[in-house]
Amino acid sequence: MELLEKYYPILQDYLAQQSETALYQASLFGRKLMERGIGPEEIVELHGQALQKILAQTQPVKIPGRTLESFNLLLELIMAYSLAYQEYMAHKSREMDSLELYTKKLEAANNALQQKVSDLNTINEFASAFSSALRLKDTAKLIVTKLSEVIPYKSSALYLCQPGNGRLKKLATTGTEHLIRLGIDQNSKEIHWRRQHGILTIPLWMDNKPLAYLLLTPTAGKACEELWDLLAIIAKQAAFALARALMHEEIWLQSITDSKTGLYNLHYFQRECEKALAQNKKLTLLMLDLDDFKSFNDRFGHLKGDEALASLGKLLKETIRKKDFAARYGGEEFLLALFDLDSSQAQKVAERIRKSMSQLDLNVSEELTISIGIAAAPKGDATFEQLLAQADRALYLAKDQGKNRVCCAIERLE
Repeated sequence: MELLEKYYPILQDYLAQQSETALYQASLFGRKLMERGIGPEEIVELHGQALQKILAQTQPVKIPGRTLESFNLLLELIMAYSLAYQEYMAHKSREMDSLELYTKKLEAANNALQQKVSDLNTINEFASAFSSALRLKDTAKLIVTKLSEVIPYKSSALYLCQPGNGRLKKLATTGTEHLIRLGIDQNSKEIHWRRQHGILTIPLWMDNKPLAYLLLTPTAGKACEELWDLLAIIAKQAAFALARALMHEEIWLQSITDSKTGLYNLHYFQRECEKALAQNKKLTLLMLDLDDFKSFNDRFGHLKGDEALASLGKLLKETIRKKDFAARYGGEEFLLALFDLDSSQAQKVAERIRKSMSQLDLNVSEELTISIGIAAAPKGDATFEQLLAQADRALYLAKDQGKNRVCCAIERLE
């Protein structure tokens, strides 16, 4: 604590002003550390503690730069220490018959120092790399691939802890091996080696909670415990990057999602449809409208109406495939984009939705039905606006024919 209190202001002054005075003070401090018998590893650790204290008050975007700048002061400190150490060794060599023992000690100290400096460089490289990724998928992939630079492995997998149920969701994998998730202690922050499976488990914690787990099979086929301290630091950086990506993902999803139904909003839906049409994908558009919804709201209240909208949103998500899209168009109107289906297949999907809607239990005395209009672009040879207009006309026809039915657009799209 005493050494930290003395070194912290020196580092703080250097990072603030890059002054020669701070470098000189670091040089003197390095010689004093040598005189007190403080070793190179303790010096690097002392520097890391002081730097961590400063970075805690630093904006995230400035952290990589500050970390690099601090290495100049650490280098001055080590050079002074090394010079003092060499002077000391020269003095001792005159008093002793053999220099072999001291040469070995100096070599070990230098190796330890080089390893620590190398570790600091690695940590800084990871911090810089993680700061460039925002999307969840990109961040997860970066974590598993970047880690191979520290500990070579045959396969790896990153699993996200899902809040509430504690289940693990796979975010990214590399290699061909199936990594067994069973046996993970979700209450432990410690790196764990499962010898029977040859799997190293690295926990990623954030805000004192398990956020994710990184599983890998080291190429060496052993625990590689000499790397655990470095891996623990990198795990903290990875957890921060992953948490930031999750927050970004949540904000992005909110920006493209209708809050009442959980479906996409019109802006995102139209953009994805236009992208598909530009690629000449086979697209069928369905426009859906709840029949007499205003009367339903007037009779049973807007809360029950909101429940009906949410129920329809859930029904649509459960009905369509992963590659299809569902959106709320506005009010009680909805849109579906179905890919690689002809009109007859799309009509079957629409009929299934219509029947399911009429059978939906909303705990009211009146059945709520839906009308659906269908328009297709078999070769992607239409604009979104053209498809939307055709589906709207087909929906109008369904309404005109008595509601609670499905109608297909028969006009050729120009």
